[in-house]
Amino acid sequence: MAVILATTTGGREGVAARDLCDCLYGQGDVEVFCEPVSPGVFYAKFSDGSALDRCLSMRYFKATIKRIELYDEVSTAAPPRTYARMRRVGNYIFIKF
Repeated sequence: MAVILATTTGGREGVAARDLCDCLYGQGDVEVFCEPVSPGVFYAKFSDGSALDRCLSMRYFKATIKRIELYDEVSTAAPPRTYARMRRVGNYIFIKF
């Protein structure tokens, strides 16, 4: 599973997270999970990268989502310092291996 961290246009993180999860599920990714983590930011766990590409190519998501960062894992506990790149947003830590 991969994780994206998405920045949205003003205050639309809850709606955008729900709509992206619905789109990914509709594209056949049944292991999808989305959650707002802070104002203007949400994350999505998914297993089908091509489904994500199809959803993000839609005009609605192009207008709603300003920036996307790809991560390998999300955690609530601090990982060991062996990981090169980590980012904390709200209560979550996003990790790149």
